[in-house]
Amino acid sequence: LDEGGASLFEVTVHMTEAGESQVGAIGECLFSYIRLLQQCPVSEELWRETQSIQEMNFRFRSVMQPMGVVTSLASAMQDDLPVDKVLSGPSKLWELDKAEISEVAGMLTCARLRLVLAMKSFSEEKECPESERWYGTKYGAGALPEEWHKAWERSRLGDVGGGAGAAAEAAAQLGLALPMKNPFVAEDLELKPQPAEGVLKYPVKTDASSIGISNSILQVYFRQDDTFNLPKAHLLTTFYSPWVGESAENRTKAWVWATAVAEELNEFSYDAEAAGLSYRLTQTSRGMSVTVGGYHDKIPVLLRAVVEKMLAMTEVSEHTWNIVHTVLLRSLKNAAEKRDPLGQASEWQQRLVWQHAVTAAEKLEIFKTLTRESIQGVSSKIFERCYVEALLQGNLMDPGPVAEAMGAALRPAASVGGSLPSLCAARLPGTEDSSWPPGGCVLLRRRGTNPEEKNGAVIVTLQAADETLENLLRCQLAEQVLKQRCFDELRTKQNLGYIVHCVSCAHELGGAGSCGLQVMVQSETHPAEVHRRIRVWLSAALVELEKEADDNLEKYLKALLVQYQDRPKNLASEVSRNWSAVSSRSFRFTRRAEAIAFLQRDPAELLSEFRTFVRESLVHAPRIAVEVLAAQHDDAPLPRREEEAGDENGGGEGDGGGEIVVVLESVGDIEAFRKRVTWRKSPATIET
Repeated sequence: LDEGGASLFEVTVHMTEAGESQVGAIGECLFSYIRLLQQCPVSEELWRETQSIQEMNFRFRSVMQPMGVVTSLASAMQDDLPVDKVLSGPSKLWELDKAEISEVAGMLTCARLRLVLAMKSFSEEKECPESERWYGTKYGAGALPEEWHKAWERSRLGDVGGGAGAAAEAAAQLGLALPMKNPFVAEDLELKPQPAEGVLKYPVKTDASSIGISNSILQVYFRQDDTFNLPKAHLLTTFYSPWVGESAENRTKAWVWATAVAEELNEFSYDAEAAGLSYRLTQTSRGMSVTVGGYHDKIPVLLRAVVEKMLAMTEVSEHTWNIVHTVLLRSLKNAAEKRDPLGQASEWQQRLVWQHAVTAAEKLEIFKTLTRESIQGVSSKIFERCYVEALLQGNLMDPGPVAEAMGAALRPAASVGGSLPSLCAARLPGTEDSSWPPGGCVLLRRRGTNPEEKNGAVIVTLQAADETLENLLRCQLAEQVLKQRCFDELRTKQNLGYIVHCVSCAHELGGAGSCGLQVMVQSETHPAEVHRRIRVWLSAALVELEKEADDNLEKYLKALLVQYQDRPKNLASEVSRNWSAVSSRSFRFTRRAEAIAFLQRDPAELLSEFRTFVRESLVHAPRIAVEVLAAQHDDAPLPRREEEAGDENGGGEGDGGGEIVVVLESVGDIEAFRKRVTWRKSPATIET
């Protein structure tokens, strides 16, 4: 890290609570490794490998965002580099100089060390008595403890005359060694020839039976890249498991198991990342997700390593369990107790709307009941009956090698049958329900979990219509018009808080859910008052939106069209667009093209339909409002519509909805209300 003319070598260690008392031992490990660097000969083979990787990464890097390019160029131009090296200079290794490398390694001593410690256990009185002058942050500073200094220097120097062999032996006792040859460095960087008839525009489903796997167990959508011309590829997969979808307890077990697998995969992570590859393993509400990307040549190698580890993890070792349990327990406690108010409001909104959603507090209670033994056998339960959908795009002629890498996990698996568990989202009663007033609102009010947090939060969601492409585009056009007006009114004029957003929203159930608008505010003002002001502003804004002049609406319409016409800047962006069609199980890869065609229709016709949508769907849309109260907020009485009628900011022409029909204040209230709603389900049929 270069800072102000000085070159800094940084090592960052994230500690568990137990690790906070072991800083001395951590330092001894670090300086034992530094001893290796200082006393072992510089490895030309390792240097050449690193040079090759950096050359590849520079030559084949994806298009960067303009701001990042400008910033990096400005920095490079201040380093006195030749003009022809401004781009490549900071990114590549040029000449091997073993003497200089040894000289720099020799500078890594305690005398040149700056140690920064950040621990929750520190107290302001003892460890952090000073205050920095700008923000008043408490800190402490002083000399490195003599005990640590002596121990770390002993680890660095070793026995007099010990040499490289003694350094390697001492490091080995701590499980440390210099890097071996990286197995993930790409060797094949050639661009694959394209079919004579050309590449199809969208991914197509391939036949998995060619590798001995039933199409009822694996379906791969594939597209060879013909745009970015880089030797790279991306694979995104979802492993659907009925067992995971059965209960919140099973989903929590799968989450813990996936984290344990990721922990043990750390042995590959550095080499893979250094070689330009990436991978991710996560738990989903219905199974697992595995993502691999980078140079196409080694994607099957990395994927095979990940899959083999997933299969082998039938048991979680005590060492891995202790690490994972500590990290996840801390994460869940922070999510349950310290999450920001807007995050808590979003969590409760999902708890109400999504059938399988649980809060962080509920997940924490489940997690506390788990033991290492209860995680054993999770991999078998996931893979004994599963179904995988995958998207593969990049510099490949066919998906065979990558699909084959998944074969070890899938060949023994049994089919889940003809359908999958669905994602289910709640649809509120609308105009079809005579007992539900137009724009009727479900209010969910909860006390925030962080007693030190001064802000509350409100999220108001309008469920306007079915999430057809046409309705979603109309909601997005409404967002284009209203988002800045919302900020100007609620943030700038009324000064409710720094976080104010108005966005379009959709369940994304492959066309089966709902879409609408969402307004979010985080503020120190009482949430009941914030909710009232949102309701008043939104009601008036929607009435004004219907009356908006054509020429003004056309500007927003063109802006929305430009967004859809924007081409992906790199392969990852294109893959992400296509993956949304697979993950939602709509498989509608033409969706963006259809949106462009819809937005290019006659503006007069479009705007006439838009005004009808605003008047008939948005103005009187049923709503969900979530209020999260901060510690200082009292349990204010709910505002009554008759009280608001004479308010200078309420009533009148803009009063298009928001009457509170149901008030929910507990999990029991939520469960009772969920029995009243209609559940919309995502596509579940497996087409073989």
